[in-house]
Amino acid sequence: MSRVTARRTQIYLTEEQYQYLREKAGDYGSVAEAIRSLIEEKMSAPRDYQKDPFYQWATAPATSGISDLGSNHDKYIYDEEKR
Repeated sequence: MSRVTARRTQIYLTEEQYQYLREKAGDYGSVAEAIRSLIEEKMSAPRDYQKDPFYQWATAPATSGISDLGSNHDKYIYDEEKR
């Protein structure tokens, strides 16, 4: 059986956040369990990569102006004469 190590922590919440957790505690059994469960739900949710600025940059169309770059990329990268 694997052993899970838990870490004790303290957090400061706004009154609104605390009341939300108190309401959720009824569903989960305790405020602590509500916090753990809500964190687990967030951690296991698929990440929306399309909203990530790096994803948007990396998928943006780019042009090099070189018409045969796709088929001759090694030539343009490694050709000693070009350096």
